[in-house]
Amino acid sequence: IVKTSTTEVREVIGKMLDIYHQNVKGLTRESRSLLREIASKADELYLNYKNKRTYEVVPTIQSITLKELDIEQEYVQIVDYTYEITKALRVITSDSSLYIENNHKGFNNEQEEDLEDLSKKVTNMYKTYIGMMEKSDYSGFATITNIRDEIIEQCAKLTKKQIRRVKDKECSTRNSILFMNILNETKTIVLQSVNLMKSQRNMILTVKKLTDEETKKKN
Repeated sequence: IVKTSTTEVREVIGKMLDIYHQNVKGLTRESRSLLREIASKADELYLNYKNKRTYEVVPTIQSITLKELDIEQEYVQIVDYTYEITKALRVITSDSSLYIENNHKGFNNEQEEDLEDLSKKVTNMYKTYIGMMEKSDYSGFATITNIRDEIIEQCAKLTKKQIRRVKDKECSTRNSILFMNILNETKTIVLQSVNLMKSQRNMILTVKKLTDEETKKKN
């Protein structure tokens, strides 16, 4: 279960980052086909974890023979947090696709740069965590929470920036609503992602602790 969860977390991270990045491109290029494609991918990811949450969690817990409630708890939380991430991503992509389908003007260069910069920060947060996973060293986890705080602060700054654009009549109402909704859902993704990372870390550390205890008993 730990190995499977670790693999799934890596896969979801890769898919989420790709979808998020492609969504920014689709909005700037006003590409209906690209936005439809990634909205479909996001929907598939969401339904996968919705079904997992509904049908797989309880049977999986029942199948665990080891009497270790911490591992079971972290497993449930990993599925829940991933579900919340995919739900937020689904909102971003479906809203973006609908926006362009309704013939609204795409994001301007400044908005694209803002979201690209935000996307890079999110990518950096995930890459930092994957590095920890690969080394099995979570001693620097505070770096993750620092990046999270920076992203949340960046979202607040970009919201103010968009409000200025509205007052200067640089963007339409629909454009502004979509841009700010993307920022809000990005905050959800980032907050839930850090929760996901904490649960994944705790699960691995719990297994390591149990393994060390077993080794001591044998010796």
